[in-house]
Amino acid sequence: MGELEFLKNCNEVYIVGNQSRGRTFKCYLNLLFPHIKIIAFLVDNVDVATVERVPVMLLDSVKPKEGEREIPVYIATGIAHHNTIISKLTYNGFKTIRPITPTVDNEFRTEYARRRFIGKGWKLNMIDDLATQSRGTKAAKEYDNGVTFAVYCANSDHDTPLEKPYVYPDYEHPIHVGASLARRRLPGCILMDNLGNNISDKNIQYCELTALYWAWKHSDADYIGISHYRRHFILPDNWQQIVIDKSIDIIMPVPTTVTPSVEHNYFARHGIEEWESMMQIFLEYGVREKETVEKIFSDTMYFPCNMFIMRREILDDLCEWMFPILDRIVCEVGRKPDPYLNRYPGFISERLISVYIITNMFRYNILYANKDFLK
Repeated sequence: MGELEFLKNCNEVYIVGNQSRGRTFKCYLNLLFPHIKIIAFLVDNVDVATVERVPVMLLDSVKPKEGEREIPVYIATGIAHHNTIISKLTYNGFKTIRPITPTVDNEFRTEYARRRFIGKGWKLNMIDDLATQSRGTKAAKEYDNGVTFAVYCANSDHDTPLEKPYVYPDYEHPIHVGASLARRRLPGCILMDNLGNNISDKNIQYCELTALYWAWKHSDADYIGISHYRRHFILPDNWQQIVIDKSIDIIMPVPTTVTPSVEHNYFARHGIEEWESMMQIFLEYGVREKETVEKIFSDTMYFPCNMFIMRREILDDLCEWMFPILDRIVCEVGRKPDPYLNRYPGFISERLISVYIITNMFRYNILYANKDFLK
C-alpha cells in the first residue's frame, strides 16, 4: 500500500522535524488530506512554541498512551538521522513509524504538484504515464533519423563515495566539474569541463553550471541534459522514444515545494544580497517583467537541482538569457567567506530556470520525471 492510500484512513499524525522537510510535508498533508490533524512537530530542541500554527514538542517527551500508539509518525529529516529517530520513537512506544524516503517523497511531491498544476491551468504530464503508450522498446537512436541525446552528469573531486556503484546508461556521460581547480583527474570521467571554451575555474561558485556551460558550448546532441553524481532522473527504458513520438521539448524534475514562499525560503537558507541584485536586473528589464517574476517567487514551487533535458535550441535560449544575469550578480556581490553560501550562483540559477520554465509553460511541450538520490 502506498502512503497516499494509507493516509486516507488516518485522522491524526505527528511529524518529526520542523525545518524545510517537515514544513514541506505539512504542505502536502494540508492540500491532499485536509481532514488530517497534525498533532505536533517533534524535535530534539524546542526553540519555538509553534510552526505554522502547529505545536512544537520535544521528541523525547512524547510518550503515547495505549490508545495513541498507532498514530502515524512521519520522519521528515535527513535520511542519515532516520535510524536514531526510529529507535527513540520505538522506545517511547510509537508503533506506526513512517520514514519519508526519497521514494515516499516522490509519491507525495508528484501528487501535490499535480493538484497545484490543475489549479493553475497547467498539466503535469509524467513521463512514466506515457511509458507504455510509445511504440516498442527500442532506444530512439536505433530507429529514428539521427536524433541524439546526451545527459551530462556533474562529478567533482569533493564528492564522497557512493554506497553502491552507479552504472551510467548510454546517454548519460560523467563530466569532471571544476577540473581546472582539481589536483587529480577523476577516474571514469573522460569529459572535463576545462576543455575548450569553459568556465571551469568558476566551479567553486557556479557548481554544476560549469558542466552546463561546457555542454552549451561543445555538445552537438539534439537533446542536452544535466544530472548530478547523486541525483539522476528516473526514466523509463523507452524515454527517448517517447520524447520523439510525442514531440517533447523539455523534461523537468517534478517541482519541489517550500514555505512560506520561494523568495523567503531562499532568504532563510542562503542570502539576501544576491537576491536583491537579481531583482534589480529584472526591474531594469521592465516593471511587467519584475512583477511576473515576483509572482513566481511568491509561490511555493520551483524546479530544483539545475536538472533538465531539453532541445538544443531551447538550451541555447536559456543559457544566453541566464548566464549574463548570473555573471552580473557575481560581479556585484563577489565571493562570500562561507563555502556553502559562496555557491549562490548555483542556487540562484535554480530559481532562474524556474522563471524560464514557468514563463514558457504554454510555449513548450514539457514532460516531468521524478529523480533518484543515491546514498
